[in-house]
Amino acid sequence: MSATQLSWDSNFFGKRIGRMHWPTEEATGTLSHQFDLLYVITEGANDIELPNFKETYSETYLQFTKPTQNLPKNTHQDIALYDAGMDQVKELYALALSSGAYSRFRKDPNFDDATFQSLYRTWVDNSISKAIADGIFIAKVADTIAGFVTFKNHENVCKIGLIAVSATAQGKGLGRKLMSAVEQQAQHNRMDEVEVTTQKSNQQATRFYKSSGYELEKTYLIKHFWKQ
Repeated sequence: MSATQLSWDSNFFGKRIGRMHWPTEEATGTLSHQFDLLYVITEGANDIELPNFKETYSETYLQFTKPTQNLPKNTHQDIALYDAGMDQVKELYALALSSGAYSRFRKDPNFDDATFQSLYRTWVDNSISKAIADGIFIAKVADTIAGFVTFKNHENVCKIGLIAVSATAQGKGLGRKLMSAVEQQAQHNRMDEVEVTTQKSNQQATRFYKSSGYELEKTYLIKHFWKQ
């Protein structure tokens, strides 16, 4: 399997960026001429060496799923869809940055903080415009957005992108309400399941998804290799 060039990532970061699954049959000498950075995905191998590349990041990712059949009907008055006309995007930016505490674009030392912040603001912008999401559910406390979640329905799966609740609003059940809102719309749109992925090191998120009825579906590693 060969490496695939990622056009959006390459344009955003100004680097030649590719993704490949390990093991690969492509000659690594060819890879060094094609890419500045490779995202390597593997379900088993941990000790991977690519000539002319240096590994700068490695993390185990956990993919959770929950079926949408027989979900209880819930109506939460404090949960609503974000409208592009709302003048509260800065609140979404702040929450998005907090959700990226374990992000590989924050953990990899080859990405600076300004790049990480720009990436997550762009993620929010593209979610609001529905370029990469079907919608954003928000939770408000005293007219302030205290939590949000982005979602995208694809084929038969509803995929959660970003989810965050402000530190001051945690412990009030807003995260569960946001997840429930996503699940309800997924069921309404006849999706078979809801899918969410987090880093293994993010134990708080892992506990939250398990306690919300999500089952571990898949485990895999993502590694970053930079050309030397």
